[in-house]
Amino acid sequence: MKIRALNLALALLLAGGVFPFAVFAVPQADDDKDKGAGKKLGVASVEKRSKLLQDRWKGLRSGPIERRILLIQEFANAPCKETVDFLIRLYGSEKNSGIHMSITQTLGKIGTEPAIRAVIGKGLPLLENNAFNITAVAQALENPMESKAEQWLLKSGLRAASLRRNEVVWNRVVAAVADFKNPQRVSFLTREMMTNKSPKTLVVILNSLENVKDKKVVSIAGKLVKHKDPGVQVAAMSLLYNQGGSREKKLFEKGLKNRAWQVRLLSLRTLARLKHKKISDYAIAALNDPDDKVQVNAVRILLDQGGREIILPLIRHIDKARGRVKDDVIDALTRLTGKDLGPSTFQWEGWWEQKGKTVKVVARCSAEEFTKMKQKLAEETNTVAYHGLRVLSDNFIFIFDSSESMKEQYVPPEERPENRGKAGGDAGRTVVVDPNDPNAGGRGQKEALQSKLAVAQKNLKKVLNGLKVGKRFDIIMFESIITDFIRAKLEKEPDKLAVLDLESRGKALAFVDQARPQGQTYMLKALETAFENDEVDTIYLLSDGAPTPPEKAGMNVILERMRKLNRVRSVKINTIGFDLKDKEKEFLRTLADEHFGVFVER
Repeated sequence: MKIRALNLALALLLAGGVFPFAVFAVPQADDDKDKGAGKKLGVASVEKRSKLLQDRWKGLRSGPIERRILLIQEFANAPCKETVDFLIRLYGSEKNSGIHMSITQTLGKIGTEPAIRAVIGKGLPLLENNAFNITAVAQALENPMESKAEQWLLKSGLRAASLRRNEVVWNRVVAAVADFKNPQRVSFLTREMMTNKSPKTLVVILNSLENVKDKKVVSIAGKLVKHKDPGVQVAAMSLLYNQGGSREKKLFEKGLKNRAWQVRLLSLRTLARLKHKKISDYAIAALNDPDDKVQVNAVRILLDQGGREIILPLIRHIDKARGRVKDDVIDALTRLTGKDLGPSTFQWEGWWEQKGKTVKVVARCSAEEFTKMKQKLAEETNTVAYHGLRVLSDNFIFIFDSSESMKEQYVPPEERPENRGKAGGDAGRTVVVDPNDPNAGGRGQKEALQSKLAVAQKNLKKVLNGLKVGKRFDIIMFESIITDFIRAKLEKEPDKLAVLDLESRGKALAFVDQARPQGQTYMLKALETAFENDEVDTIYLLSDGAPTPPEKAGMNVILERMRKLNRVRSVKINTIGFDLKDKEKEFLRTLADEHFGVFVER
């Protein structure tokens, strides 16, 4: 029973779980706070901490094994030569495999070259004969490490035969190497692509190398497009797409008929990027693809292509299309023609037959022009709309800002100083006021302006009340904390969207009502949370300013992250901005335009 309990405790420890012995719990070495504290302490203080921990170890020589394991973990907070030397000595003096696993894990967190050498030279021989124990070696090598440690591993450490003999451990190690900064990783991973049989590992390698300009890498990826595993095919095609794909034109033409929708999608996009002479024909044919994601990419390509010959195929696809695809087709037609005739093939065909010949230019207007067009047409739509944006999708998520700044007054655009002829910097920015003050902003009680949050809540509740039963949805409220409706009110994991019915509608309305303005604008985390749901195809993001904290998730960081997350997913991201500065406005407009969406300023 003791052995079984110890193994359970170790499993929790290796998985980053919590021991049942909470009184002995210590902060993990990789915690941001501990890292900062370590830098401030200096070498002498770290060595002093190491000495104190070694003294505590002497007093625990005959103590419970669980306490000793936890104490070894504390040495990760004292990363110095004395600590590494002490842990290496423990390898020789201790006989318990649980202790050996804990030493290995802690050395991996320290991540210096001597520590990593000890993991391979001392820890691996002690743990290699047990499939469970050797996972500690894999975990040790998955930690960030010093450049010298990476260099040694690539040159010598990874040659250890026992590492490769355990397939699970080896694949974890290869995945860890994929995150290395050392340029020699490319040679190692290239060789691994030719020999590794694990589809999951091949995907990790291909994703890691997608930005590496190397002819051999591209050549191997071209062969892996024919791999029997769809995931490997997609990763290989994604690498070729990212590299430009100019030499593999025939491969992409063939990819249009691949059974995997991801391959068809990336093939279509690459041929568009290469300006293939038949791209309009390919995109029109792809409007009838069985997968909606391929269809929306076909619509986007036709929008980019422009030309009179694409209008009728788009119009005739309106009645065939569903939800999100229908929304994209109408947006494309509006952006090409300057007209918004709604989701009706009949109206569009009639207009095109009578007036189409008078339309001189059939080309995609700019994102800024499209924004103005949508704002002008916002009040004319008969469809359920959120700030003028039709809600035609059947699978959507509303993300709205509830940060501290949302307690500011909401001033309608037409009443803002800059729109009354006043100029200068922040003239259009509102100030923080008490939204409950009846005289806020110098108005009488009946005319008091509402807070931005109150306006956001009112509009979202109006949409929720207008949507038909059966739609699938979620709501994410973000400030310093991300609050998800499905988890908070339905008490489910938000891996699937909620079905709109009388009960969920009522709970959603209550969820929106509970929002209070506080905290910072953690926009990236909110978007990443939305992308954890595989069912969503449309996002409505509302915010009144720049994301924070800028050093971790600034505007450029978010744009780059979304490009990667949404490369294949093709989620439509509509953005709504409240009283924005120019840079914030451009950011939300770019975010929408790059991801099939529309930006509206309110």
